Amino acid sequence: MRIDATKSVVQNLIDIVNAVSTRQFQPGDLFFSDPAVKAGSNQTYQSTAPNSTIVISGVTERGYSGTVTRDYRRVPLDAPVGGALPEYTIPQGSNMAALFAIVAADLKWHPATTYTATPAYTSGFGATGATGTVTFTAESTDRLHIGSKQINFRVS
Repeated sequence: MRIDATKSVVQNLIDIVNAVSTRQFQPGDLFFSDPAVKAGSNQTYQSTAPNSTIVISGVTERGYSGTVTRDYRRVPLDAPVGGALPEYTIPQGSNMAALFAIVAADLKWHPATTYTATPAYTSGFGATGATGTVTFTAESTDRLHIGSKQINFRVS
């Protein structure tokens, strides 16, 4: 199942559940834990096997009860999506969130992906014409993505 960037993270997870369930759940019907890496799984894009586990619990106030642990596949950040740009151009004065938004849109990452960036470039990306690299790494608690991707940028 593809991630739909127009939907919330929770709605994307509900869509995964609904694809294999006889009952159609809505937001608020289920609670999702933070994911965990599935022991022994291949975390790279070359594998299509499940790479994570998540605990799904019914919300009692919505008439659901019980808890189940399920395996699923978080999309690796380095998964190819077609001709990714070899270098991303960012306006001078941009911050890391702006660079992430450009990269996420191009590589079809969910815009709410939680990540760390290395190096952090806390004082900006430099003057016009400056180039560099950033590695975006999905936080271990991100429910839709896993892994990391290094990108190149140029300040315009």
